[in-house]
Amino acid sequence: MSDFIRRNKLYDYNIIAHPSQPASALLPYLPEKRFWYADIEDYGTFISYNTHYLIGSNISDSEVIARMRKVFPDQSKILLLLTAPLDSHELHNFSLFYKVEKVLYGREKYYLYKSVSEEL
Repeated sequence: MSDFIRRNKLYDYNIIAHPSQPASALLPYLPEKRFWYADIEDYGTFISYNTHYLIGSNISDSEVIARMRKVFPDQSKILLLLTAPLDSHELHNFSLFYKVEKVLYGREKYYLYKSVSEEL
């Protein structure tokens, strides 16, 4: 996934990531990038295992999108990075942009969504 982000020069996009723990594994390969983590509602590069993280770590896709929209009301330049397919993504105005399902260990899967109104 990090290779796809680099190849397509998606550095100008705010990448909303959830859950933050597996998403943070991509950032060593994107040294110039930070993700906005929906579970802690803040930008970051690594994860602190604290109460704030634990409370937000199991939020639903709908809550991820609600938090994202609260902070980023303008949906331009937004990408949504998840580790499972988005539930009912048509209802949230997102379309699948890229996915990585076959990886070395089989547990790290990534799904990158874009707003249907955004042209890349």
